[in-house]
Amino acid sequence: MGALVAVDLDTGNRIILSDRSTGAGALFGDPVDVVLDSSSNRALVTDEDLRSLVAVDLASGNRTIFTGEDTGSGPDFRDPQGLAMDSANERVLVADLGLDALVVVELETGERAISSR
Repeated sequence: MGALVAVDLDTGNRIILSDRSTGAGALFGDPVDVVLDSSSNRALVTDEDLRSLVAVDLASGNRTIFTGEDTGSGPDFRDPQGLAMDSANERVLVADLGLDALVVVELETGERAISSR
């Protein structure tokens, strides 16, 4: 589908927050997982095809590559999959199957570092 969809948990109604015709910026290739970064009013989405972590502005649906091959620093993603938000430490954890590693991404800078293999 290549879209970020919100679901109303009470009614089950769905709305598209970001896709090819909603929001601007880098198009999703193969979005895999999503976490909410509520302090920045955005969702962070791992995208397997883009080999990136995509930030989606929740108000506009606009997409930007938050960190990936040409953005941020540290080891490049090979196959980013699962995500976990670590708000207390202002970072997000990305399971990368291609690196066979857990990658820590700083929410302020997008800097990437391998935490464990």
